[in-house]
Amino acid sequence: MLSAQQQQSTHSVRLKSSPQALPQPQPHYDLNQTLKPLTDYRGGVKNGSSVPAFVDVVQRERSLKGRLIILVSVKLTSDTIQRQLLGSGLLYSLVGWLKEAVAANKVDFGKVVLGVMGLLPVSPEDGGMGEVLEVLEH
Repeated sequence: MLSAQQQQSTHSVRLKSSPQALPQPQPHYDLNQTLKPLTDYRGGVKNGSSVPAFVDVVQRERSLKGRLIILVSVKLTSDTIQRQLLGSGLLYSLVGWLKEAVAANKVDFGKVVLGVMGLLPVSPEDGGMGEVLEVLEH
């Protein structure tokens, strides 16, 4: 039979050798803080060097609220920077959001996406317009 000290020692060895994995807290993601260094005082994308990081945020954003914030930022961006955003894949992300809105029957959000898309300086070379028309036909 083991003494109380030996039992406690054996018990602590067991705990040390098979620790339970505790869930790690997820870092708090604050879209406004993420966008702050990328946007100007009005909320539009600040400059061309901010475009890649902004498009990355666009591609990662999943919440409806976050997407609405992004759409407002795109709307407040100068034409020159909007062209750079389009050249960096913004239109494809917006088409994806539009498809999701249609599939989820989120008509109001779809209208907002279309409204912002209508303000963009899109040219045939930007591509993606065929996909927009395809979505609208359904």
